[in-house]
Amino acid sequence: MAKECHFCGKKPHVGGTIVHRGISKKAGGIGLKLVKTNKRVFKPNIQKVKAKINGTACTVNACTACIRTGLVVK
Repeated sequence: MAKECHFCGKKPHVGGTIVHRGISKKAGGIGLKLVKTNKRVFKPNIQKVKAKINGTACTVNACTACIRTGLVVK
């Protein structure tokens, strides 16, 4: 089963983190240098929830934002 929210379609996104080194010019250094970039995946908080869909109880994946806002009817 895919890690995607059934209600809003939220799913993992690919991004990156940037690693700097050195002292910033504001702090008296010669500036920050780019050392490397790391690929990473930003994963949403997906929970398996029993919800009523078309009057029947189904187990679906829902993000916590949809659960909190009331889109999921238990």
